[in-house]
Amino acid sequence: MVITGKYMHQTSKKEQKPPFLPLQHAPITLTGGNLYAVSSVPDCQTDRPITYLHTHDSAEFGICLEGNGVFMIGGRIFPFRGGDCTFIPAWLPHLAQSAAHTVSRWYWLSLDTARLLVWAPELVDLDCFHGEGTPSLFPAETHPEENRLIAELFDIVRSPDRAYVARRLSAVLALFSSGLHRRFRPAGDGNGPCIERVRKALDLLFRNSSKPLAVKKLAEACSLSENQFRRVFSRATGRTPQEYLNELRIAMAVSLLRGGTLTLSEVAAECGYPTLSSFNRQFRRQRGSSPGRFRRSLAGETP
Repeated sequence: MVITGKYMHQTSKKEQKPPFLPLQHAPITLTGGNLYAVSSVPDCQTDRPITYLHTHDSAEFGICLEGNGVFMIGGRIFPFRGGDCTFIPAWLPHLAQSAAHTVSRWYWLSLDTARLLVWAPELVDLDCFHGEGTPSLFPAETHPEENRLIAELFDIVRSPDRAYVARRLSAVLALFSSGLHRRFRPAGDGNGPCIERVRKALDLLFRNSSKPLAVKKLAEACSLSENQFRRVFSRATGRTPQEYLNELRIAMAVSLLRGGTLTLSEVAAECGYPTLSSFNRQFRRQRGSSPGRFRRSLAGETP
């Protein structure tokens, strides 16, 4: 089984992957003085099982055109749906998976932020916005300003006027960076090394989120004692392993509820909750409403 239960893909013995997701670098080379690279056609993200994390050497912006699923960015879990936007700093490991039996479509834009913001050194360090203090995914309903600016970046690069593109990209990127500096908290210097020390545990949690938590197994994967693992994990994620697992499960549940094809009991079982009452309790604790109320709100019904 990969990631969750019976509604996700099965893998045969021949297809079974190593126990940990490898980290791969996918370079995006901005050559010939180019300040950006943009996808010419929508990228289709399937529900194919996750087999690796990847990084880029440039900051990457994304717009989800349609679909829903889950995005893992820098060790944190974000449910996404059509209309949401992402900002992923350079070198930050990430991956996405669409909900079971669906495909989501995305546009991607990579920018040379250092050259575009060379005139504003106080705004140039966008790579520091990757920790607990900054959402890497911006839901349309809760972050309209970030979504508007990211959408404007994509609109700008459609112009054939290179001078206009460079000038407007620089201005809009400065507004986006200024907003991040004003509204969010940059990551501390020590977060990166901690994340790397527990990356194998995050991989295991993500791929086995419907199974019971086994802290001993997570600690062994990271070559740490249980006490050491708990301390390092807390510094890296700001959560205990159980809190992180609950957050991951509810993120998965949000994605499945947005898909609208499963009953509440099926969503609960898929996400690792043995009873509907335990699922309701945890969902309400994290989202402030019951799963049923949340689903009705998506349909525009009166809760």
